[in-house]
Amino acid sequence: SFDFCFYLLAVGILGSRLTYIVQNFSEFQGQFFRIFKIWEGGLVWYGGMACSVVFAFWWLWKKKLPVLKCADAAALAHAAKK
Repeated sequence: SFDFCFYLLAVGILGSRLTYIVQNFSEFQGQFFRIFKIWEGGLVWYGGMACSVVFAFWWLWKKKLPVLKCADAAALAHAAKK
């Protein structure tokens, strides 16, 4: 489970950055290495969310875990916190 959470975080950051780069491509033309400078800002939350959700479903499918039951369990855990 630790591996899953670590990879999910990494994929979320990567997806956030890639979405920002796609939306603001002209900002990076001629300055390739600025792509890696996430400390200067430039993360888009919905890019990270979308990539993380896709990755989570793929990871669960690859590990042969019941994808929909795991999603239901995560939703119930989230609802119980409120």
